[in-house]
Amino acid sequence: MKKILLVFIVLTVAGCTTTDKLIKREKYDDALNRLEVKLKKHPGSKKLNRKMKQALYLANGKDLNTIRNLKLTGQPDIWHEIYNHYRMLDYRQQKVVMLPEESKKLMQFTPEDYSLKLAKSREKACAYYYALAKKLLSSGNLNDQPHAYKYLLEINKLDPDYKDVSELLSNFEKVQPVYIYYTVKQKFSNSLSPMMEKAIESIDLSEYDLAGYRFLAQKPRKKGAFQYYAEIKILDILISPEKTDEISYTESADIQDGVAYQVDGNGTFVLDSLGNKIELPKYKTVACNVTEYTQHKSMLIAGTVEITQRANGNKIAEKEVAGETKFTNHWAKFDGDLSALSNETYKLVGTRKADYPTDFAMFKKALEKFNGNVTSVIAKTIEKNASGNAGKK
Repeated sequence: MKKILLVFIVLTVAGCTTTDKLIKREKYDDALNRLEVKLKKHPGSKKLNRKMKQALYLANGKDLNTIRNLKLTGQPDIWHEIYNHYRMLDYRQQKVVMLPEESKKLMQFTPEDYSLKLAKSREKACAYYYALAKKLLSSGNLNDQPHAYKYLLEINKLDPDYKDVSELLSNFEKVQPVYIYYTVKQKFSNSLSPMMEKAIESIDLSEYDLAGYRFLAQKPRKKGAFQYYAEIKILDILISPEKTDEISYTESADIQDGVAYQVDGNGTFVLDSLGNKIELPKYKTVACNVTEYTQHKSMLIAGTVEITQRANGNKIAEKEVAGETKFTNHWAKFDGDLSALSNETYKLVGTRKADYPTDFAMFKKALEKFNGNVTSVIAKTIEKNASGNAGKK
């Protein structure tokens, strides 16, 4: 019996120690999960209940602090993230609600109603996504279609009954899609890093599926499973060297520096009607030396896309396509009196030199734009070809 009791004590201490480590590492939810299991078996343990209350307080505090900071930004794109944090607060609360009554009494737990906060943040998230989706749908740019579709899907997850989202989604889904099988060929003459080579090899245009157009990386075995074949060639990759432009200049301004008294030609003070000396503002000239820096770096990926109609083997077009990304950072150093600066120059106060993005980071962004432009070119070419054939009929 003593051995069994000793084993139980050792296990309990070990469990608490593990929980302490999780809390120390700020893995509060992992700690809560462990404590939830233990409290269902030992609801009267003051130590476990104290740990549960501590982990709950710290986890909730972290979420509430994030929510507060997000709201302080005043940005419109914060509400989905805020909604998710409120969901976590409510989810943790439900864990405690399901604990034995004895445990809740020892924790002095009082539930909070998050339903209104959840509803409001969900509504604002939906409104933000809806505005973006409608703007993209009306842009007339095929590249905007997949982004609009994704925003509508986000709304559908949050609130399936929101406005006309179901109808807008059905417009995407009821269109009989045209399937395009594609291959990517790397024809750039110079060597690329292994990471860049891999990025090209793993291009997945399905991420850019448009309304009515589906892109297939694997050739379907079923006959007639695709209507067009697109051969994409990457012919050139240009990266500009990291460059910093520098310009130096001095700005000056006259600012008031106390007062002087008006005197006449004899050097006698001039008095007003009340007998007081007439004051005049006294100015001094201040100056500030400014050195402005502009950091530049860019990446361009260029190539062609050749589109062939599968049914008759006719090449319907060969188009040039490119994707470019640019990095620019503007910052400045100052030496002198900042009050001498113009409003435009003063905006540079507090700016800092930035780290240049790596070549691969630039390459990835340029490749994303290249891929998006490729899918747009393919869709527009097929649409034009289809309308031309319809006109001939």
